[in-house]
Order: sequence, then C-alpha cells, then structure tokens
Amino acid sequence: MKEILITDSLFVFPEHEEKLKQHGILVHRLNKLCASEQEIIENLKWKDGYILWWIEKVTDKIIEECSDTLKIISFTWSDWKHFIPWWKTAEKKWIKIWNALWANSYAVAEHTVMWMLAMTRNIFTLSRTGKSNFQTSLSLKESTIWIIWLWKIGCEVVKILYGFGVKEILYFSNTRKLEMEKKYNIHYTSLENIVKKSDIITQHVPDSAGIVIYSELIQKIKNNTIIINNGWASCIDKESLLIRLQNWELRLFQDEPIKDDRFLKLDFNTYICSNETTAYNTLEANKKASDIAVNTIINVLENKGDDYIVSK
Repeated sequence: MKEILITDSLFVFPEHEEKLKQHGILVHRLNKLCASEQEIIENLKWKDGYILWWIEKVTDKIIEECSDTLKIISFTWSDWKHFIPWWKTAEKKWIKIWNALWANSYAVAEHTVMWMLAMTRNIFTLSRTGKSNFQTSLSLKESTIWIIWLWKIGCEVVKILYGFGVKEILYFSNTRKLEMEKKYNIHYTSLENIVKKSDIITQHVPDSAGIVIYSELIQKIKNNTIIINNGWASCIDKESLLIRLQNWELRLFQDEPIKDDRFLKLDFNTYICSNETTAYNTLEANKKASDIAVNTIINVLENKGDDYIVSK
C-alpha cells in the first residue's frame, strides 16, 4: 500500500481521504504547527507522497533523508520555489513537485478588490470607531488602477474590476496579455509610465522576482495612492515606502505580516495583517486545492500523467 504524509489540517477533506483510500493510498497526518525539520523527517520517512502548505519549508536534509521512497511533493499554494527552496535536489532525486497554480487565485483577487473598495470608500475611517463622521470619497468607477504582474491572480482581479466599470485598468507584466487587453480593455505600459497617474496599485509577483516597486518608483507615486499588496512584502522597497507612509502621502494594505514596529505604529493610513496571510483562505479555494492535490498524488503514484507537475 502506498502511503502519504499531510502536514496541515486545512487541506484534504474527509471525502478526499476516502478517495485516496479507494486508490490504495494510506494517509498519515502531522497536525503540528511549525513542526521541526527532524519531526518532518521522522514522519515523512518511507512515505511515497507529501502534501504541505506554507507552515514549513522543504529543506535539503528532508529531501535527502526521505528520497528512498518519496515520489511527489504536493504544495497546496502558489510560489512553490519559496517554500521548497531545495527543489533542485528534489529533481535530481526524481521527486516530482506539484503546485496549486490557480487554486486560490479567485480568493486572493476577491480579497484584493475588497480592500480596494474598503480603502477607496474609507470604510474604517467612517465607521463607529473611526475618526471621521462624513467624507466624500472616490469610487472604483472613476479610478485608475494599476496591476503589477498579470498572471493567475492578476487576471482574476481584471475580470472583477471590469464588472465594476473601472475607468482605466493598466498593467505591467513579464509578457503582454493581448487577449486580455482586447476582451477587458486594459492597457499595457511600463512601470515608469504608470505610477504618476494611478489611484490604486496592486502587485502579485512571486518572491523570486525581488524588489519590483523599487525606491525611485515609490518616490514618483502620486500622493494619496492606495497600495494593495496581497503578494510578498519583499517585492516593495520597505524603507522608501515607510518614509512616504510616515508623511501620510500613501496608503497601504499589506497581507503578509511585517514584523517591524515602525510600520505597526502607523495610523489608519496603513493596514497590515497581524498574524497570518488571509487572502487565500476561503472554503472554495481550499477545496479546489485539495481536489487537485489528491488527483495529482493519485496520478503520480499510479504512473499517470498530470498537468499540475511543475518540476522537470
């Protein structure tokens, strides 16, 4: 009988476990938050498959110690190289890697637009605990919105904003999306050309991209621009951003927690997720990721092809 390890209770529902069982696959769980490297090795040893979320990273030692039987590592989020930094070692050991490229794309896009609405309409400022009683604000319909990186999440953001009738949607990405431009009336332009006119900026680049919104760019962003960052905090130059936030020139929502007291002391122009990222976490997204993860595990262990394999 084939055996797999799952290290997070958020994914793989009871019906998925039943499906795995029907295919002769035994499920083991390690329901411990932030298990140590050695604990993962002890539980993963002699297993054929491994399903993980982002609460741990797959190290070189884990792969080396468990490579005798391990055939597939299934990651239920996106940006798999960040959480499986020793992926090249896995490839050398002929261990396949699966990534949930678009399982949570709509959830993150929906969360992004939610924050656009909340901050554009100043929901928190105008609430009972806010500092204002009355205020006229912009609407999304009269806003210019700039999306950095039009991949899975960025494309979903475009589709939602198109339904709102947003005045202008601009984007920058590694490649142009001509079909999206034609269908949703969006416009490709360089980073330099966008920052001077955008009312809202949102970025969805992978961690491996490095700093995309760099210091010189931040200095050119017009006052009162809203930045929605449902991507990595490392993709924005932190020091330059902090200066403009402290001067009340920009407004920010950051989904990835920033453990920096200088940001946490900022007033209501800045909202930072306190403990964990939340954008991805809907029942629909978790169910979809679990569906794909389980099907991929079954396909690989039964020597079938699978479209979600990202390693060579």
